[in-house]
Amino acid sequence: MELLIAEPRRIKNDPPPFRGAPMFSAIANDMVEMVCLLIIGGAAVNFLNKRWKYGRSPLQAVVGRQSLEIMEILIEAGADVNGVPAWNCGATAFQIAAAQGNIGIVKRLVDLKARVNAPGARKNGRTALEAAAEHGRIDVVQLLLSCGADTQLTERGQCQFIRAIQLATREGHATTAGLLRNSREWTEKDEEVTKRISSEGEIEDWEDETESSEGVEDLEDGIDDLGGRDGRLGR
Repeated sequence: MELLIAEPRRIKNDPPPFRGAPMFSAIANDMVEMVCLLIIGGAAVNFLNKRWKYGRSPLQAVVGRQSLEIMEILIEAGADVNGVPAWNCGATAFQIAAAQGNIGIVKRLVDLKARVNAPGARKNGRTALEAAAEHGRIDVVQLLLSCGADTQLTERGQCQFIRAIQLATREGHATTAGLLRNSREWTEKDEEVTKRISSEGEIEDWEDETESSEGVEDLEDGIDDLGGRDGRLGR
């Protein structure tokens, strides 16, 4: 790591998918001081390999770890709160916070103009409302509805409304499903959308980081997938 600090070009110029790896190693180990040093050295705070399954930007990874101090450091350094998700199993920082039920981080990201209705990853993705409903985060669902989560204004909003109900029901969160169902009047269009979504088959599981109590395993597994633990690789 001393070599990285002495030669900051190694931090800035590693080609994808390896660029930014020291930052992710520091995040995975809650190394606040090292994150600061890497930022000073020119580490990219918005790097994301969109094609990598489970890919995360530094801010997305930090929210997954629920590391508030590092989150604020990244935001101050210019991290994009609306950074796009990786195409497969990716998620925005806001969607991750919603899935985890961390209402403090959710509120903080709302204050920072996070997109409440941002679409999920193209494959195995969830909107924030869908993610919160799937994990039974009823307080987050209530907050999202009060913050403008679209349930009817657009076709996409109506779809996320139906999917959120279906996901909550599938995972046994009847109270959350009921809250959503009663949040507005049920319409004939809802019936049509429900039938269409049901005809497309069961919604695929979202393999996110919330099943890990620490989140370190997911980051370190990603390092292994890219070939090793030599300090240059990571999410």
